[in-house]
Amino acid sequence: MKSKFVLGGPGTVQAVAIVAILSTSGAAHAADAECGVTDSGIPDGVLTPIDVAHIRKSLADVGIGLGGSYVGEAFTNTGGINQGRKYDGVLTLNLNADLKKMGLWKGLCLSASAFQIHGQSITADNIGSVMPVSNLEATPATRLFELWVEQHMFDNVLAVKVGQLAADQEFILSNSYSYFLNGTFGWPEIAATDLPSGGPAYPLATPGVRVAIRPNDQFKLMIGVYNGDPANPNCANENPQVCNSDGLDFSLDSPALLMIEGRYKYNLTVNCREPSRWAAGITSVLFRTSVSVQTICPSPSP
Repeated sequence: MKSKFVLGGPGTVQAVAIVAILSTSGAAHAADAECGVTDSGIPDGVLTPIDVAHIRKSLADVGIGLGGSYVGEAFTNTGGINQGRKYDGVLTLNLNADLKKMGLWKGLCLSASAFQIHGQSITADNIGSVMPVSNLEATPATRLFELWVEQHMFDNVLAVKVGQLAADQEFILSNSYSYFLNGTFGWPEIAATDLPSGGPAYPLATPGVRVAIRPNDQFKLMIGVYNGDPANPNCANENPQVCNSDGLDFSLDSPALLMIEGRYKYNLTVNCREPSRWAAGITSVLFRTSVSVQTICPSPSP
């Protein structure tokens, strides 16, 4: 179970409660050893491990990891454009596969994830802010999210991922963003507002290729090329999620989005309790280019 709380004064969202039943297989991090599939079929650290009749263990023996999670949110707003209460929830299902155990070659991984999103948006209906109160708010739908294969080479120095990808799973991330609720702590506002349809970010993924180079534990370089509009360049609806409501739009008819990010870990601990990380990135769609540089304190150790 996981909980987050937001406190506010008069005229704000005063209280938020989230309950998650977590038994996930970590689709976003399937690039780890053995493609994210543990021997038991249940990821390490899961608080509510579920394996009915040892089905997940049996699947893990042949290289398949299945998992899922549910998060529900209840909000009360006392200000904004409308006062009231709202509830929304997201059911996530994911699959990881180590294709070597399925008769192919070493280092080849497969991952797929899907959402069932329901409820109402407190931001759209009651507040009207640019960024959502919750980073889980989205148009209700049952949709595919990511679907990709990744090949690891040269002792994991090089990894190439191809498929339906979401850039917000790897780029422009802070290690501690998951501790916070508001949408501004995930995919940044500058990307969400400047890129077509908000860019390849939750809940929209798009065809792309990502190359990661990690010669050592300190340095990592990532280069991603994505279809520039994850919805549809001809979408007439102001909500791009409506134009790709099931996540099955695999079109390549938009100008390419290029993202380049380098990360370097260093041992300066002036403002952080643990070794920090420096990251710099370039995002470009045709001639619109932005550069970001950040120093990131790692998540606190448990």
